[in-house]
Amino acid sequence: KRYKSTPKRTKSIVFKAVVFPLVAGIIIALLTVFVGFGGSFFDMPKGFAVSYFDGENGGTKIAQITCADAELPVIDNYEYSSLADSVCYKKGANFGEVGVGYYLALDNNIPVYQPAKLRDGTATELVKSLRPDILVVVAYGRILPDDMLAVPKYGAINVHASLLPKYRGAAPIQWAVLNGDRVTGVATMYLASEMDTGDVIYTAETEIGEFETSGELFDRLMVMGAELLHKTLQDIGAGCAPRTPQNHAEASYVKMLDKSLSPIDWNRTPREIIKWIYGLQPWPVATMQLQGGVFKVYAAQYTETQTSKAPGSIVSAGKSGIEIACAGGKTVMITELQAPGKKRMRAADYLLGHPITVED
Repeated sequence: KRYKSTPKRTKSIVFKAVVFPLVAGIIIALLTVFVGFGGSFFDMPKGFAVSYFDGENGGTKIAQITCADAELPVIDNYEYSSLADSVCYKKGANFGEVGVGYYLALDNNIPVYQPAKLRDGTATELVKSLRPDILVVVAYGRILPDDMLAVPKYGAINVHASLLPKYRGAAPIQWAVLNGDRVTGVATMYLASEMDTGDVIYTAETEIGEFETSGELFDRLMVMGAELLHKTLQDIGAGCAPRTPQNHAEASYVKMLDKSLSPIDWNRTPREIIKWIYGLQPWPVATMQLQGGVFKVYAAQYTETQTSKAPGSIVSAGKSGIEIACAGGKTVMITELQAPGKKRMRAADYLLGHPITVED
């Protein structure tokens, strides 16, 4: 749906207008942090957009920085205070190619500015001209200049998809699944000169489902992040938001994902393999060698089987799927896969047309 403005205004931008930057921005990004998903939608943000929400009658002015080169859903029939300038920066592209800034500007007659560079001072001067009270940074993936962070009187805050200081950097959602964590969460924090090192404001925890994919966890954390950011802005405005320095000695960093991670290591335990399969979805997806080809693997189950076969050997193939030996004489049952050039399907269905002979 296209963004529809409403004639009704609200006095409090903190409680109302902030929902667009929360939900719209967070849907693609927790992409600052989930950059490892890959693919056209999940690629690393290459630019930023600054959406400026000017509260009426003394309401808080909020400037939100988001990725400027992705399609974003929008909220229609939503009450908001007046929308003012939008700033967009994107290397080697026209503004018409981007999503969030383009549609917001199109539907609300918002002027668009395109500074040539981030660190030549032009973008900072534009932000200064907006005079925001607070800066909300979502889905960017780069460190903003200190002079830009110093512009708003309440500072600059960010949503991160981990329980800081654990999993700073890219792809914290995927690595929480890949590493077999039982619990993860989201955190709001003040921005600092180094990435993900700022003081934490609030955190919210959630359990990770045993067979939950990174994409499914992303969807849940998106909502949690929006709610936590709402609470954070509310309490900052009320002067009661906490500020807790991170214990840097406990910090851990995670890297972006790439296709080199896809091949399944059958020398690992069943749980490690299963978490790997679900952690690499929706991208780059776990893979296995089968019948001379590289198959994508989308689902697997635990078994009670004990085997003396070497890890990676096929133990059984039938109605339940394809059973593969792994570490410790255990097995996992592959239940959903995708053959090269074919559609994703149940392993049992694949076997109907491509039977596998299991050697003793």
